[in-house]
Amino acid sequence: MTTKLTFRAVGIYCYFPYLELENIDPLKSTVKDVMDAIKAKGLGFNYIPRGGTVDTLSYTYSDDSIRPFNTQGVPDNGPRMEEEALGSSETLSWQYYRSISGTFPGDETLYQITIANPTFTQPKFGETLLGSGQQIPAGFKIFNYNLTWRLLRLQVSPEAAALRLKRRTAS
Repeated sequence: MTTKLTFRAVGIYCYFPYLELENIDPLKSTVKDVMDAIKAKGLGFNYIPRGGTVDTLSYTYSDDSIRPFNTQGVPDNGPRMEEEALGSSETLSWQYYRSISGTFPGDETLYQITIANPTFTQPKFGETLLGSGQQIPAGFKIFNYNLTWRLLRLQVSPEAAALRLKRRTAS
């Protein structure tokens, strides 16, 4: 099965609209499977996993890259990297967001439906299916899936920071 996916890693100018991913089934493939498939395409994207999520995302921006639609100016060519920072009261943590883009019969407008995570915490990306948790309205025609990673700055108590670090390094 081939799945059409738009991928974005915010902060490193990594944006791949409408990638065609072979052997990716949204109802059987995990977010990690999708990340591996993108990495295997040789587009200058890489990631380092840690503890059920991502520690580092990197991308080499070039003249052939597609500039993300809501950025200002043209970034310089070259490598970019962002990584988590855990264990202190101010942590940086990667979070991913999944959604589906598509249309309804008789309406050419492209709509986006967010796929909600079933838990309060971020599910492990190696266990979460790309398309799990989706509620697709009747008649909705899927155009593509979307996967976005954002590096969030969180202020937490020292106890919460220690627990987050323990969870990430235990897996």
